[in-house]
Amino acid sequence: MFSESGFSNTSTKEIARDAQVSEGIIFKYYGKKEKLLVNLILPMIIGIIPKLSSEVETLVTNELPERFEDFLKQLINNRINFVSENKMLFRVLIKESFYNDDLREQLTPYFVENIPPLFFYVINHYKKTGKLELLSTEQILNSILTHLAGFFISRFFLFENYEVSNDDVEQIVHFIMTGISRKEV
Repeated sequence: MFSESGFSNTSTKEIARDAQVSEGIIFKYYGKKEKLLVNLILPMIIGIIPKLSSEVETLVTNELPERFEDFLKQLINNRINFVSENKMLFRVLIKESFYNDDLREQLTPYFVENIPPLFFYVINHYKKTGKLELLSTEQILNSILTHLAGFFISRFFLFENYEVSNDDVEQIVHFIMTGISRKEV
């Protein structure tokens, strides 16, 4: 329901009807609609973050490919599968992250705690090969995450039934690598 209409456009009456409870029950337990959202979404996301992290950790702990772009392709394809399986949750999370400060503030520590350490390890590994731009690890990570966020939001949020192709993956990897690959002088 939230992924279709958005949380702010869904009334407590509709929520109560779908949940087969009275509107009064919702207000008794949650007080206001925003608290309901946080109490519904937060546990799901917090439960998924370790899975997200362990899947990426598996990619990292296996022998890393020789080329960083091959790692990116593996990572992106892995995340495409994950987001495809959890499309409705992804859509609600993206939509509500823009408007719900409480949700965003409560989720941020879980992402910050789980995601950067794995990427720092991978980026530093590939920086040692001399193939990545002489930027800080944080700058490279921010660049990658910004591009990937745009990629996933455009494919899974803006266009509801978009099928991601291998060409799409090749294109985003090429675009990222153009920005972070070390240029020959």
